[in-house]
Amino acid sequence: MTFNILFTLLYGLSGMVLILLGFAIYRDNPQERLNKITSLMLWWGGMGASFGGLDLLLQEIFQIQNWLDFQIYRELGAAIWEFFFPQLLLFALVFPTEYRLLRRFRWLPVAIFIPHLLHFLVIFVAPQLFVLYRAHISGQMTENLPEFLILFGSMLSKLIEVSLILHKKLFSIANIIFFLIALLTLSYNYNRIQQPHLKQQIRFVIVGICIAAGLYAALILLPVIFEFQIPLLLQSGLIATGLLIGSGSVAVSIIRYRFLDINLLLRKSIFYTFSAALIGGTYLMVIRYFDQMIQKIFGQEIPVLEIGFFLFALILFQPLMSGLETFMDKIFLRGGSDYRTAIQELSSEVLTILDFETLKQEVVERLSKSLMTDQVILYLKSLKSDCYVPVAWCKKMLEWTTFNEKSRLIKQIKNINEPILAKNLLRMVPDQQEALKLQELLKKLDVYLIVPIRRQGKMKGFITLGQKITKLRYTYEDMTLLNVLSAQLAVAIENIHLYEELAARERAKKEMEIAQRIQQVLSPPQYQTFPGIELSCITLPAIEVGGDYFDFFNLSSKRIGLVIGDVSGKGVFGAVYMAIVRSFVRAHALQDESPRETLVHVNSLLRRESDRRLFISLFYGIFDLENRTLLYARAGHNHPIFLNSKKNECVMLDGKGMALGIAGTSIFEPNLEEVEINVQDGDLLLLYTDGVTEAMDEQREEFTEERLIKLIRKNQRESARNLMDIILEDVNQFVGKAEQHDDMTLVSLKVLLAPTSDQLGKII
Repeated sequence: MTFNILFTLLYGLSGMVLILLGFAIYRDNPQERLNKITSLMLWWGGMGASFGGLDLLLQEIFQIQNWLDFQIYRELGAAIWEFFFPQLLLFALVFPTEYRLLRRFRWLPVAIFIPHLLHFLVIFVAPQLFVLYRAHISGQMTENLPEFLILFGSMLSKLIEVSLILHKKLFSIANIIFFLIALLTLSYNYNRIQQPHLKQQIRFVIVGICIAAGLYAALILLPVIFEFQIPLLLQSGLIATGLLIGSGSVAVSIIRYRFLDINLLLRKSIFYTFSAALIGGTYLMVIRYFDQMIQKIFGQEIPVLEIGFFLFALILFQPLMSGLETFMDKIFLRGGSDYRTAIQELSSEVLTILDFETLKQEVVERLSKSLMTDQVILYLKSLKSDCYVPVAWCKKMLEWTTFNEKSRLIKQIKNINEPILAKNLLRMVPDQQEALKLQELLKKLDVYLIVPIRRQGKMKGFITLGQKITKLRYTYEDMTLLNVLSAQLAVAIENIHLYEELAARERAKKEMEIAQRIQQVLSPPQYQTFPGIELSCITLPAIEVGGDYFDFFNLSSKRIGLVIGDVSGKGVFGAVYMAIVRSFVRAHALQDESPRETLVHVNSLLRRESDRRLFISLFYGIFDLENRTLLYARAGHNHPIFLNSKKNECVMLDGKGMALGIAGTSIFEPNLEEVEINVQDGDLLLLYTDGVTEAMDEQREEFTEERLIKLIRKNQRESARNLMDIILEDVNQFVGKAEQHDDMTLVSLKVLLAPTSDQLGKII
């Protein structure tokens, strides 16, 4: 008897849980159609179970079996229960998104219920009217009625009874068909959804509801169809279990996965209600068990012990409740279901991410998951222009669109400081024509909600979101999350820009150090003497490492190679490119190739092996110490200045040629000329880059070749080193306070007395 009452109570209470859960879902958003359908589905199942449980409870407690007393509750519960099946099918047609079939045929939701309405009339209303009619007839004097009417009434009663049995069987089959169609529809919905968070929602809801409906079909409908009976205790216990699983799955989906976007307070109230019911039920069972144990031991009730245990259990109850709440919080309210937790986690992550690619993808993916929308686009203002450019999105963009400062959309977004629905943004446009054009644009881009990203009054960008997959509205929690996120995102973007700027500076500094080491290792001494000549060289880069380079090397005991070049790239790239050119030049020069042959081969290698976006102008000459000649080729470099001491005149050395790395051999070689000149004691050769002759003063006037030539003629008797210092001092005086805009390189070669054979033999 005790177990019967326990299962009966469980059966009825499980129905009440469904009713309360349905009421909570409806109260959260009464205007939302899906909320109404879901709550009504839970109400049908809950009311059916509640009436059935009430009937069983009255039978167990009061031993009432007569229909005229309380059996009506069982019939009413069974009839109401069956409205659950068309409601389940309607739920399947609108969750997570509404089928077009319902929008096309507005009468379809009503039509789904027509069979069950007729069934309710046939099963519940009609028999009651017929019974009342029979009771009325039986109260009359039957001896006044003809015998054939009495016989007809008896036959009609039997026919109705048989028809009702047949009708129940057929309609039980119909309910199973409704259930299977709903199950197939929900499964189809689950398979076509791509959003992971939404799939988790659907999985929990489908499993729970299908278990509850499946158990009811197996325990109630199948026995009607195949005419077999299941023990009442087993039947009520299994149905109660199914109902609790069904309601529990919906509750878990609400609490952990924000099913139907139920707000946080309501989700927590549902969760704490379940927790309190669990602990409270356990508490009452323990108290009852202790009372029974005292009576068995002492043979009577002892109030002092009962009160003492009651107080002890009451003291223990509160910490257990707090502990369970904390534990369940960790289990159910993690993973972003609590929007405040989601904000805190996301804000912390956003502010600590210093990689822009990671940041933008994290924001877009988290928004898509939390808000269950597959249309999220992040627009940020370009650092190079006034345009707002899409930088991240979670779905293939319908149309790639950038917006400048003067666009309609940007003008309107600048007027708002918080998330706004697209339809509300359109209401802010005063001009009707402008509003229509903006509406067309937002529709084309699938924009439902816009979130501005602002920092210190300036707009850094904005986020556009499409409608939720479930077609539900954006809640207050969603707006709060987006508002906080946009503020944190603006700070994060600014932090990343600062970090990248500092990182770029540090990286540039390290690159410069590397490039400086390369130049230091590869550059020859700034001053060098050979038998018969004096060399002085210097490079002053505009930044820490320039693209100019010079080199000289021994080709034999009688010949010296002399090179000066100007690479188009600067910094570490220019230094590396310079090192490559230097290695190529030396490799071919040391094979006893002429300047022209060397430069042709180097150009071919550069075209094949290096970055074609870089090029270098270069002068390569071979100074013959014994024959006193200079053989050179000029690949697009500045014309060297040659001072003939005997004639006391300066000339610009000729020889056509184009820079290395620009054209292939077929064009480069025919346009490269090799020239040879004779030199004598006192002659001077000056090689330079355009940073010297194009150095500008504060009025942006250039130093020029003419000024350089006059300076050389004026100081022709100076040594190579002194002449270098004089030129640099004059350039600095000319430039004044103006910034150096290009690298400056000078190579000064002074011809001394002709060397002896012994002196030439000492050159290695």
